[in-house]
Amino acid sequence: MSEFVPPSNPNVEPEEAGFDLWGFLCRRAWLGFFFGTIGATAAYYYYLRQPVVFKATSQILITKQQAEMPVNTVNGLAPNGRSDPLASDIQTIMSELTVRPAISDGRLRELPSLSGASNLTQTILNGLNAERTVEDGQVLDISFKGTDPDDCAKVVNAVVASYDKNLRETYTDQGMVVSNLLKDAKEEWLTTLRKCEDEYAEFRKSSSLIYNGENVTSLSESRMAGIEIERSKVMIAQTEIQSQIDAIQKALERGGSREAITLMLESFNDKKKSGDGLETSLTPTQKFTREIFQLELEEALALQDHGEDHPKVRSIRKRIEMTRKYLSNELSDQIAPPAKKMDFLQVYIESLHQQKKAGEERLLQLNSLFEEEQRIAKEQLDLQIKDKRYRNDIARSELTFNAIVSQFKDADLAVKAGYHRTQVLAPATRGYQVEPNFQKCIIVGSVAGIAVGLLLGLLVEAADKSFRSPDDISQTLRLPIVGISPQIQLGRRDRTNPIDPAIVTIHRPRSQSAEAFRGVRTYLMAATRGEGHRIVLLTSPEPGDGKSTMSSNLAVTLAQTGKSVLLIDADMRRPTVKRLFSLKNKMGLSNLLGDVSLDVNECIESVTFEGSTLDILSSGECPIDPGERLMSDRMESLLNMLRDRYEWIIIDSPPVLAVTDSATLSRLVDGVILVVRMNGRTRMGAVRAAETLRTLGANILGLIANGIDPTKHGGYGYQYGVYGAGGRASKYYAEAPNKR
Repeated sequence: MSEFVPPSNPNVEPEEAGFDLWGFLCRRAWLGFFFGTIGATAAYYYYLRQPVVFKATSQILITKQQAEMPVNTVNGLAPNGRSDPLASDIQTIMSELTVRPAISDGRLRELPSLSGASNLTQTILNGLNAERTVEDGQVLDISFKGTDPDDCAKVVNAVVASYDKNLRETYTDQGMVVSNLLKDAKEEWLTTLRKCEDEYAEFRKSSSLIYNGENVTSLSESRMAGIEIERSKVMIAQTEIQSQIDAIQKALERGGSREAITLMLESFNDKKKSGDGLETSLTPTQKFTREIFQLELEEALALQDHGEDHPKVRSIRKRIEMTRKYLSNELSDQIAPPAKKMDFLQVYIESLHQQKKAGEERLLQLNSLFEEEQRIAKEQLDLQIKDKRYRNDIARSELTFNAIVSQFKDADLAVKAGYHRTQVLAPATRGYQVEPNFQKCIIVGSVAGIAVGLLLGLLVEAADKSFRSPDDISQTLRLPIVGISPQIQLGRRDRTNPIDPAIVTIHRPRSQSAEAFRGVRTYLMAATRGEGHRIVLLTSPEPGDGKSTMSSNLAVTLAQTGKSVLLIDADMRRPTVKRLFSLKNKMGLSNLLGDVSLDVNECIESVTFEGSTLDILSSGECPIDPGERLMSDRMESLLNMLRDRYEWIIIDSPPVLAVTDSATLSRLVDGVILVVRMNGRTRMGAVRAAETLRTLGANILGLIANGIDPTKHGGYGYQYGVYGAGGRASKYYAEAPNKR
């Protein structure tokens, strides 16, 4: 089987296409215009139904020069650090404190637009507004919205006058208010301070604490410290006694010399008494005995750390043996020992146990005494805490009282140093209309309508499963476009020419449709690099896509180049080629596959046009088993035999999704071209068809977009001699490589 070498890999997945905004607007702009018109109409109707609202505005300048006040004043008129200096003024203007006097003083109930209000104060507050003219400025804009322009001006002027009056009265009484507040606070804190001092004096009289000026101490704490020192001494003495007992018992257990131990204890006791003078009073025998004892102690420590066979242990034992040997020689030269004395070692050990027992009893007494003092100390600690609380309360009371006294002295100066007044810069005049705003209503209604229309267009766009452009088909199926065929306009049938008018390459060779088929021919010839003997299968996802017309016109354009071309109609269920070319031969492909003895030349019929010849093998009689015949070995043998006779073989096969015939034939041909109609075709069918062919391993050369509407896709394709808009068709034809 020959192999196509296409100019580009048709199975390479193209780049993901984004949302086609321009195409969407072109297709669905009418929805935006339609709903925009409805929105504008509804907005105009709303404008006519809304009541007319007027607005009057007045500008006032608020001047403040105020010293720091000792306490906050009423109505939020006192300064507040870095807070908004006009915040309290705005709040006061838009409150009942200002509006109620304005109603009575300005006789606002008599105004025609307000006479019917059940709650006039709330009605005015709803339409009243106060805001700065300039950020961080001292000028306020006071405005009111109502249904009568003259009444709006009267309301604003009445509110401004009421606020100015209220401000003067409030600031005049401010000094008296502050003075009275400070005077009451002074008396209250003085009473509180004296009460705290009296309670503290009574507490000191009844307390067991010791006062030394500002310092407060507890006897129990000092006694506990002395007991703790005494306990430490007793515990240290107990530890020393126990260590002596343990040392003597361990020496006796190891078999040490009782004389050496006794000498050691005597030396220890003498050392306690005489200190360093002991060394000069010892005899040589006593010194050797002490040395043996020290070596035995060292041996015991070495056994604990190293074990019996350690070199250090053996060295110490050797030194003990030599020292004893030397001591024995010394003692043998001396006079016989004196008479037997009392066992000092046993007496000494007994005395140590007595001392230890006495120490334990002493420690129990000290512990009991310490617990008693600790209990008393806890009680006195509560008294100390209460004493500290009394003194803190007195200190805070004194601090507050002194601050109030100082503020009381400065109150008059603070009031005299400041002032707070208003000045009307622009009184309110006749109001002007602010609602409804015709321009705003129309714009908002139109924009809302257009938005609804475009949203509806998006929903329609999402529900539309048809292909919108050749680009859309190529990107969805991941296949290159090898041809774009517009809608074929059928003219009158020429009675002198039996060929169907749908074969535009014969009837109208200079038409745009004919040029599209020549473009497909160019692609195929470029793909084969000038070589012949190629078999190409044309199929479609479903019936009605125009594959038979495409196959016939493509075969004609190939024959017009002088090549030997055979057109095979493999659609045995709905044959079309025979009708298009008005063939008379009743024998065809089904007869060849069913009768092996039949000669192929008997089934092929030739059609001649403009000096060119096209051989056609029609489908023949409709068999009951077309699928089985196409799958037979006879079909493969027939194609191999015909390959040697023709340079090009074009096969018109049934739709991929309708039957399995195309899937069977796709394995026997050199390449497959998928024909997809633009209008009325769902995406899912085309995608399934392409995936089916890929699964079977078919060599898909590309696709032909059929049924292009020139009025919607005028930029695609061209006519012979006159190129279409932009010449965009060249973008969809694969570039032919250089011939060998």
